Amino acid sequence: SADQHTGTSTDDRGVWSGSTGANGKKGTRLITDLRNRGATMIDALIHDINYLNKNRWNLLKENKKPKIGWLSIYTPEEIIHAAGMIPYHITGESKLNFPKASTHMHSNLCPYVLSSFEEDLDGVHDFAKGTIFVNACDARRRMYDVYKHFDQSKFLYLLDFSKVVNINSKRYFRLQLQKLIFALENYFHCKITNEALHEAIKLWNKTRNLLSELYEYRRTGNADITGSQAMKLVKASMIGLKEEFNIRLSRLLDQIKKKSSKINTEIRYSFLICGS
Repeated sequence: SADQHTGTSTDDRGVWSGSTGANGKKGTRLITDLRNRGATMIDALIHDINYLNKNRWNLLKENKKPKIGWLSIYTPEEIIHAAGMIPYHITGESKLNFPKASTHMHSNLCPYVLSSFEEDLDGVHDFAKGTIFVNACDARRRMYDVYKHFDQSKFLYLLDFSKVVNINSKRYFRLQLQKLIFALENYFHCKITNEALHEAIKLWNKTRNLLSELYEYRRTGNADITGSQAMKLVKASMIGLKEEFNIRLSRLLDQIKKKSSKINTEIRYSFLICGS
């Protein structure tokens, strides 16, 4: 059957043939190998998407576009993309202990901030051309101050935004976004056009719509995908390779649609357990 998103096709085992994006062939081999080992098509497609996150450092380094790291979900990734760069999420996952960061920032600070700073001190993000911070909490504000002291060779920017939503706060945030655009254009000698912004917004909204569709399938019990699997898919959406992610998630959703009528309709209750 033809793939409406990429023009590729599936063979009689449902294995995707052809390639999409810079790493489509690797994805095809991964899916084929998993299917040959007995994995369901949905599980194989989930692994294919997770490949983006598991190999994010290599994939980002292979891409010639400049990379900008971000630490807050309030970061306007679309602006970075419109500037011709790749915005990627700094997760801090590779550092469970932060001896270096703790010598420069208080050890009682948010562990996410400390682990992210530890990564930077260890050179994990040396390939990036800069980092954008958002004034969302005191810890990240202090992280920006420390970054400025230790690394003045990159683009570092603190985006301010209001904690309330009203007419005045919207005007204020619009001004902050305009300042960010000017800073990016001035530092990287680029031009962020309205057309580029519109295309970036369309691309990011496509990701949001696809993820919302996935959530709806899970909510109604029509997608046999666990919470941990869904979390990994979301993480894969944040590495900056939005076009490739959208293609792969679209494949997964197409397969879920085909299988949804066969899912057990027995009501299952989900619980979120969290603590401190």
